[in-house]
Amino acid sequence: MKLVPIVLLGTFISTAACAGDMTAFVKKVLGAEYILIEERALKMSPKSAPQFIVVATRRSDEPPRYAAEAPTRPLLLVEEKQGSYTVFARNDNVVGRLDGAAQCDPVLDMDEPRITQPQPNVFSFENTAACGQHWNYSVSFKYDRSKRQWYFYRSVFESYVLGDENSDALKLDTRSVTKADKKRMITFDKFNLH
Repeated sequence: MKLVPIVLLGTFISTAACAGDMTAFVKKVLGAEYILIEERALKMSPKSAPQFIVVATRRSDEPPRYAAEAPTRPLLLVEEKQGSYTVFARNDNVVGRLDGAAQCDPVLDMDEPRITQPQPNVFSFENTAACGQHWNYSVSFKYDRSKRQWYFYRSVFESYVLGDENSDALKLDTRSVTKADKKRMITFDKFNLH
């Protein structure tokens, strides 16, 4: 049986679960076929409700033939209030899908955590490919406490090529950075990586 990874960050559906049992919350919100594979508590500014990012995977008997057939992987922001979890926001277009013929998975193929927090009120999610092509695509979001909203902050795309016998195994080929346009801020739920 193959596992089809799916990512979530919780705060979007007003389904409550007893705080402390994120596995149970994931199953309640997404269904019993989902398995928790990564969870991170976010460092938030004072007076902000504790928030979490959770990564889960869904079981699947057959891998998709094409990437377009792979199920989306929800990214959910989970908020803890008064001893229970709720889904604060959801985005299905941040986490990469399983590649065609299940050759490469931008989430599960790497051992490192996909979720990082470079500074308080900011988190990043990284998709990575290292099968044929080699690239990293990191997307960051920042929390605005006055608006009680997460916004796109920046993205970094890096691609690599194979080095020769006199250099590193992989060499940086291209690097592009996209920063948020302060005049047209994009909320977390509206951001589209594709």
